[in-house]
Amino acid sequence: MNNRKHFRHVVASALVLLTTTPNIWAAEVSGADLFTNTCAACHGDAGVGIPGLAPPLQNAELWQRLGSKGNEYIAGVMTAGLSGTITVDGIKYQAMVMPPQSMVESEELVKIAEYVLTTLNGSDALPDVVLIDKLKATPLSHKELRAIREQK
Repeated sequence: MNNRKHFRHVVASALVLLTTTPNIWAAEVSGADLFTNTCAACHGDAGVGIPGLAPPLQNAELWQRLGSKGNEYIAGVMTAGLSGTITVDGIKYQAMVMPPQSMVESEELVKIAEYVLTTLNGSDALPDVVLIDKLKATPLSHKELRAIREQK
């Protein structure tokens, strides 16, 4: 077998192995890791917020107040983004613009939401892939999202 044919054979064999063998080295990425890589630059480590940039997501009062609407709110913000003014603990976050994260896989957005809601805030409201996909297809308006957030 000449070198060119041998090389093609090796490459073809490697491709077959790569596409048919489970990746035993791939560890499942946690919601905390996804949050760190996707959200923490603006919302701070552990979602504590960055004054003047982005509000805290570690805000148990908010998530308790939203109750079952918390899942729709967080999924809506992740898929549509959010702009406008938000006040948290007397700090105004003005002219902020969170870009939509709809390019992130739905399963990863669910893990991020679970981390924010459950780990950081002790909430039991959790969006699922169906809700995320629905809101990716038909995002809520920023006005609708603010109305959810402001409900008493």
